[in-house]
Amino acid sequence: MIFRGDANAVVSDIEDRFVIFCALLPDLAGEPFLLCLVDSVFETAELGRFMLAADHSRAAALVAVTSFVHDEAPLRALVGVDGRVTAIGTPQAASSPWVTAGVYWFGEGVADRAEEARADGTLRLRHFLSRLVEGGLDVRAN
Repeated sequence: MIFRGDANAVVSDIEDRFVIFCALLPDLAGEPFLLCLVDSVFETAELGRFMLAADHSRAAALVAVTSFVHDEAPLRALVGVDGRVTAIGTPQAASSPWVTAGVYWFGEGVADRAEEARADGTLRLRHFLSRLVEGGLDVRAN
């Protein structure tokens, strides 16, 4: 689900989240946006705290993380003491206690990075997130 003013839900049988993500980008007009995946489970207050952090963040992206792992292929994130994600979905992050929770906030410049990634053959959202971190963007955990 993507929230932009009013809540908009997109239902698709496409399993690849990055394909859906890229298909939605033209409708977002380069503005910051929140992406919540359908399998995300969180308390309403947690989402409010996440959005408050996003409103005050200067990061390119904010990734909700949790130490609760209930996934056959968790996306692990290595997080520094300052909250910056230093690796995501890579061998460096493999032993991290943190996994992504399916809630992401993306700032204005991320849409351009998504177009570049798609042109370069990136097919999965997890690879795109890793690419953002490896590309030096300020990605923060919350």
